[in-house]
Amino acid sequence: MITSVAGSNITNTITLDGELESELAKFGRSKDKRENRKLVFQIKGQAKPVTLFFGDEAAIQGNIYAYVDDGKSVSKQVYLVPDFVKNHFTRNPTYWRVKKLFHLSASQVEGLRLENVNGVTDLTKKGSDWFLPKGAPADNESIDTFTTGLVFMNALDFASDDKIKDRAKYKIGSKPKFKLTIKAAAPKDSKEAKPTTTVLEIYDGMVEKAPKLFAVLSDRNFIAEVDRSGIDKFAKNTADFRYKYLLSAEQKTAVRKINATFTKSKTSVEFKSVDGITWQLEKGAIADFEPAKVQAALTKLLQMKVTEYMGVKPIPSKAKEHSNWQLKDKDGKLLRSLVLFSPETNDEYYGRIPENVHFDKNTVMGLPLDIQGFKK
Repeated sequence: MITSVAGSNITNTITLDGELESELAKFGRSKDKRENRKLVFQIKGQAKPVTLFFGDEAAIQGNIYAYVDDGKSVSKQVYLVPDFVKNHFTRNPTYWRVKKLFHLSASQVEGLRLENVNGVTDLTKKGSDWFLPKGAPADNESIDTFTTGLVFMNALDFASDDKIKDRAKYKIGSKPKFKLTIKAAAPKDSKEAKPTTTVLEIYDGMVEKAPKLFAVLSDRNFIAEVDRSGIDKFAKNTADFRYKYLLSAEQKTAVRKINATFTKSKTSVEFKSVDGITWQLEKGAIADFEPAKVQAALTKLLQMKVTEYMGVKPIPSKAKEHSNWQLKDKDGKLLRSLVLFSPETNDEYYGRIPENVHFDKNTVMGLPLDIQGFKK
């Protein structure tokens, strides 16, 4: 705004010959009108501000009249300036405010509690990883996307700066549609700031009989209108944040034993590795055994991605049991058990781990169909 106004070219200059007030009134700048269309600049080193008063549209298209009080002397001139400068005094107060609801970065967020009709989801960050209750790994990528969208969440408008007084005015009830508690660490470059806990509540409301969505923060006094199109993230449930792979990053490096049973051929094999890279056949018979095929199968297992945790939903009857896999550490401790159901009559893959899950088929295709998949 400052650059736009200061850089505006003067199209023409009109010298006022008569009495100042009556002359200014001719250009729409009478004393009673001047106060509602003006820009006031406080200049460094100058006691009185510079005030720009804008008048009517000029006869020359694309221009308006302007009068300048420089704080030093009374001017007897009116200027013609481009009419785009009037945009600056027609904007509402929200335009000039910081729209971001949160003054923190995604990396500061260390804990989240999301409450909605789907229940309560608790997430805690330890180091660079996120976890659900009882140490269950959460999906870092999903949470990073969530927190990034959160910290860049903007207000469309500020309905009020007194959330207590004006709740009834905007038909805001007592129970929020969504509630999010955010635990954030102090900024790394701050020595005095402390960790904070902020509660965001989102409510349905009304403005002039039109439905609106409002955000209220525990540490701020405003009521902010927010965009409905970006609010779906607050409707997520615990399953949306669950880790989408069979093993955590730490578990992936601990696999030293693999047991595989193939349902159709009724054959079983067991593989063992000292370093987790080079494999040998411990049990079962495979002519022309190729150790590299075991590593390839393990890589595929670790890349398999869950698209849905099905809970109590049954696996479709058309999906038939394909194989049973057990991944263990060097001491024989079970890291993950998987019963895989293959697409005999459809193109969807399901599993039991032991919960029923739906896999991204593109991440499953290529896994050995039977022990022949481990041959040279």
